[in-house]
Amino acid sequence: MKLEDFERLRKPGDLWIFGYGSLMWSPGFAYKEKARARVHGYHRALCILSTRYRGTKRKPGLVVGLCRGGSCWGMAYRVDARAVRRTLARLWKREMQRRVYRSRIIGVRAGRRKVYALAFIADPGHPAYVQELDPTAARDSSPRASASAGAAWTTSGGRSSTCISSACTIRISSASSTPRSRCARPGAKPARRACGVVPPPAARAGCRN
Repeated sequence: MKLEDFERLRKPGDLWIFGYGSLMWSPGFAYKEKARARVHGYHRALCILSTRYRGTKRKPGLVVGLCRGGSCWGMAYRVDARAVRRTLARLWKREMQRRVYRSRIIGVRAGRRKVYALAFIADPGHPAYVQELDPTAARDSSPRASASAGAAWTTSGGRSSTCISSACTIRISSASSTPRSRCARPGAKPARRACGVVPPPAARAGCRN
């Protein structure tokens, strides 16, 4: 969706934004409120080839996207209505240059509230989209890839991923983003850690510089 189309369709007032990757520790915009947040119906996955921020055309890296199914922990930011236009322009320049994401307003649990936030969903029809890789394949594809934003997302320790950048290192484990296939069936009582009900220590503590 083009920026002007999104601006025309969105409701006036403050805007919530859901960050699940680099936006968690480096949003790049001013906000008046933030909260740990969880979204249902999507999970975080290393599913997008990066040739700009985390890789090059000769050696693409991997970055995360939101894919259908499961749930995902992240950060929700509330942007003042007066700053929304400027913030959206920055986000579109940062996230939407290759159109590998689809901009969507989705329901997010921010603290004890449910809010509706802008999120960038991976587009499975885009050439840069790759099917979710197992940890070994992801590790083999990206540990040496680097570009303007630093090293690529790499895998470490089985079911967890580590993003290494100049700003910080944060571990995102399977407890913070869970594909639908590993969760209990609807109506069944889920295992707390298996389905990401409790965020891992790193997700709770945030990013340490």
